Amino acid sequence: MKEFFLINEPIAFGDTCKIYAPLVREVVASNDYSIAQQILTVQQEDIDLSLTDNWEEELPENVPTPFMLLFEAARSSEDTYKQCKSAIEFFIHEPVEFDFANNSILINIDLQKEFDSDEEVQAYLKSARSLKESQYPKFQNAIRTACGMDEIPPFQYQMHVRARRMQGKARYRDTIKAKEQKNSIGLASVISSVCLMNTGLNPLNIGQISYPALMDIFNRYQAKQSYENDMRLLTTPFVDTKDIKPKNWLEN
Repeated sequence: MKEFFLINEPIAFGDTCKIYAPLVREVVASNDYSIAQQILTVQQEDIDLSLTDNWEEELPENVPTPFMLLFEAARSSEDTYKQCKSAIEFFIHEPVEFDFANNSILINIDLQKEFDSDEEVQAYLKSARSLKESQYPKFQNAIRTACGMDEIPPFQYQMHVRARRMQGKARYRDTIKAKEQKNSIGLASVISSVCLMNTGLNPLNIGQISYPALMDIFNRYQAKQSYENDMRLLTTPFVDTKDIKPKNWLEN
C-alpha cells in the first residue's frame, strides 16, 4: 500500500472507494489536510483520554468508538457536518453523505435522483457504495499510511479496564513525544533539505510529489547519512567504536 502512495497513485479500499495521498502543495497551501488528518486518525485511546482527564477517573459508560464519534460530530451542527464530509472527500476524491438512519457513509450518491416510493429510496441506498463501522479501523489505517503515519493494530475492546488505562497512558506519552519531535524541525526545513539532496526535486516541482514520499525521502536520507557517518567512524583511528553500531538504512 505504501509504495502506491510514494509514487502518487491511489490505493483501492476494497470495492468501496480509492484513497489518495495528499500532495506536498496541498499540505502546505491549505488547512484542509491538517483538519482532515485530525478528524480521520482519532484513536480510541484519544477518546478515552478526553473523557477521563488523563485517567484520573474511571471511564464513563457508552464510550464512543472513533466511527461513532465521527457521526456524533457530523450530527451536532451543519458546520461540523461539512467538516467531517470534507475530511473524507479530501482523501477519496468523491462526494459523500452521512446516512444517520443506517450508520453508514454513502459514497457518490445522486441526490437529485427521483423515486416513486420509499421502497425505491431504500433499495437505492442499499445498493450504493458505503463505509460502515466494521470497515472504519482499516479505513483509518489506510488514511494514516496516506499521511505518512504508522498503522496501528485493531483496538481490543474486550481488554480489562486496567490494561485499557495503561494503553491510554502509553498513547498520551507517545502523543507528547510526537509533538516534541514535530516541533524540532518544520515542514519548510524538510522541503528545503530535500531540494538539496540531488534528487531532481526543487521548489518548482516538489509540491507535485506526495506528502508521504517527501517524508520517506527525508527520513531515509537521514538514516543513510547516519549509517555513512558510523561507517566512517569505524575506520577512523583512535576512536572508541564499542558503542557504534551502524544501522542498515535500506531496512523498512
